[in-house]
Amino acid sequence: MSKRNFHPFLVIFTVSLVLISLNFFIIQGYAWEIDSTGTAYYIVDGDTLDVTSVGRIRLADIDTPESGDSGYAAAKNYLNSL
Repeated sequence: MSKRNFHPFLVIFTVSLVLISLNFFIIQGYAWEIDSTGTAYYIVDGDTLDVTSVGRIRLADIDTPESGDSGYAAAKNYLNSL
């Protein structure tokens, strides 16, 4: 491979490697598998609860109104009913 063709190949290879690495870390950052049990003792809002022996858990891919927003009480009560 000539010196002229080596540089663009190295740049493309490096950028590809960085993008693949970032994709791996982004995907891994969103989902955690926990092999533990506990009891919910406090419902923070419609998508967050505190669990004994685990701590605070936010439900993945669930977006409910925050405190002070319309629908907050209904979302919190629904999670509490589960």
